[in-house]
Amino acid sequence: ASAALDLNVTPDRLIFHESEGKVEAVEGHSDGRYAVRAAFTGEGESWTRTLMLRVEGDRLIIANDGEAVTRKRC
Repeated sequence: ASAALDLNVTPDRLIFHESEGKVEAVEGHSDGRYAVRAAFTGEGESWTRTLMLRVEGDRLIIANDGEAVTRKRC
């Protein structure tokens, strides 16, 4: 797997290859999705974003601005 696709999830952070988000809020939905708002920093920039996360077996689906990517647990 490419390091560029790595995502480490900790109780208070989402750590991507070139950015890191400090979790500010998590809201669970009845359909099993979680809205995770995080304050990100990376490559000299700062931004806040809410990602929709859903776990399906060993897969994590991450939706952002209408686009979804799937990451496999390893």
